[in-house]
Amino acid sequence: MTLPLQGRGPRFESGRAHYYIEGYRGDFLLRQDSTKQEDVELVCLAEYIREHFSGKVVEVGVGRRTILLETLRKYGMEVMGVDIKPVTGVMPDDIFSPQHEIYEGAELICAIRPPTELWVPIAKIASKVGAELILRPLGSEHVCLSDFYRKEKAVNLKDVSFLHFRHQ
Repeated sequence: MTLPLQGRGPRFESGRAHYYIEGYRGDFLLRQDSTKQEDVELVCLAEYIREHFSGKVVEVGVGRRTILLETLRKYGMEVMGVDIKPVTGVMPDDIFSPQHEIYEGAELICAIRPPTELWVPIAKIASKVGAELILRPLGSEHVCLSDFYRKEKAVNLKDVSFLHFRHQ
């Protein structure tokens, strides 16, 4: 049984780390080496993006984890990160009332583990600017985005799975 976690940061019980993840409701049980696994997943996703896209990429809800952005920059791609909270190297923006000029010209908009209540606003801005959309769900959750995209593909690579939405 998971006990409510007070405060931030890791707390260890029974050999497992309990983390409070800012911006999400509730606690998530993670293995102690989960950060390394998440890094591997993000690098895998970056390689998929590099193979399938050559234009501007915008990551929504970056937070403090800039591994995807950094990896795409190392590949020489034009990337921009946005988050509601200003962080160094990330543009401040509220996806519920987005600054459209940030997203204009994007070929791809992506989000890593966004809460389901953000899926529709992210899809709405991505569709409006004509960008494809990649969402890396936290678990098995799903939100219907057929009002914005005609095609949805579940992609399962060696170390990561995600949803790729396209207009055609």
